[in-house]
Amino acid sequence: NMLTEREQERLFSKVTRQEGGCWEWKGAGNGVGYGLIYIRGRNQLTHRVSYEHHIGQIPSGAVIRHMCHNPACINPAHLAPGSKKDNAADSFSAGHLQRKIPVADMPAIFADRKNGVT
Repeated sequence: NMLTEREQERLFSKVTRQEGGCWEWKGAGNGVGYGLIYIRGRNQLTHRVSYEHHIGQIPSGAVIRHMCHNPACINPAHLAPGSKKDNAADSFSAGHLQRKIPVADMPAIFADRKNGVT
């Protein structure tokens, strides 16, 4: 899905290149850090648009992972296809996902569940 010249101008006019190599989207976002751009009749995530423009079609069922852990980044060198499980593992290993239940409380919770307490 190659972008037209006008679409490219719209996309890249709102990008700032960072020292670490990220191409950071500075336009509209979805509220959790990912960029949005209105192209071809609908809002699309900017990292997916960039991946498709520079690399090619996203494999069916795949998500596009940010190997730099910067959701605003659209640098195709920092993007890779993968599963939702891969993406969650990336986030967890980078410390972005936090447990809501303290680890110390887990044995008691598991024991309660085993004994029928919910």
